[in-house]
Amino acid sequence: MPKTAGTSVHCAFNRAAGGPSRVGGGHDPASLHRDAIGQRLVLGTMRNPWQWYRSLFEHAMNNDASQRSHLAEWGGGSLEFRDVVYGWTGHRPGYRARPGVIWEPVDDSMPEPGEGLWSWALRYFYGSPWLVDVLLDCAQLDAGLRLLNVEPVEPKNTREHRGAGRFVAMTSRAAEAALWDAEMFSWVQQGDGAMAAALGYHAPLCPRQGGPLCRPYGEA
Repeated sequence: MPKTAGTSVHCAFNRAAGGPSRVGGGHDPASLHRDAIGQRLVLGTMRNPWQWYRSLFEHAMNNDASQRSHLAEWGGGSLEFRDVVYGWTGHRPGYRARPGVIWEPVDDSMPEPGEGLWSWALRYFYGSPWLVDVLLDCAQLDAGLRLLNVEPVEPKNTREHRGAGRFVAMTSRAAEAALWDAEMFSWVQQGDGAMAAALGYHAPLCPRQGGPLCRPYGEA
């Protein structure tokens, strides 16, 4: 799932395995590789919806004009973060050009009416029912990797590597919280609250409760 520290996790597993450890491309859904997966443990990465929306917005704003045009579609013609979040959380239905903004879906799936983009992206990448065994919270990346007996690496493909660009990244939780207001939090709750709670995200902008690893079938 993009914007969830997947590149860093990939590098850590490559080093642990002594060579490539990932099947397929970086933005492939698990459904494309059912046969190749076999009996392997399948790991996915995730991020709380509030910071994922901010990171996705920041990435697209700092990239090419086509990605900004997709943002504007979700924003009802606006590139303001607040307006885009309103669309992403299921309050502006009907957009079909490129729902993932920075990735091209391999099928024509879209969020259900009222469903947030974050919840849809988790279903798209990891299946419904789930095709992954473990989900790793990127806010607790190092601890989660060590529980999987993998040593972390220096973070890869972060905002520091790309530069701030048009949308200046927040460098503290207090500063990031200033991007949000109570109404915006309520939009995320409406569009993504059920999925967030099921995966252990109960407080805005906070890591997963219950530790870095989540077995999505219900075992913590």
